[in-house]
Amino acid sequence: MLVAVVAGYLLIPVDEGRISQANCDKIQIGWTRSQVEDFLGKPDLYGILDDKPMLIWEGEDDDSHSTQIIVAFSSQPIESVCFKEHRHGSYIEVVMRRLQGRVRALWP
Repeated sequence: MLVAVVAGYLLIPVDEGRISQANCDKIQIGWTRSQVEDFLGKPDLYGILDDKPMLIWEGEDDDSHSTQIIVAFSSQPIESVCFKEHRHGSYIEVVMRRLQGRVRALWP
């Protein structure tokens, strides 16, 4: 049973959300705001930290993790970019949601 659970967890593909570590890694320091918006779409939140404008894109992945990409600008080019993730529930709950999502991906 354990082998089947692990195999299902690892082998059944599920699409990654738009707000992911992989997409965050593609954003380059020096991009303009319009380049980031072309890539991720319009931001969900705007803010200011240490007198620098920040844009925040929010999402949720297949494990019901809250995800964010936060981009800070210095006038126009990107000065920094980071990815944040928050897990909802215990490890077992997350594994069960992932398995359910992957089964739904195979049999919609």
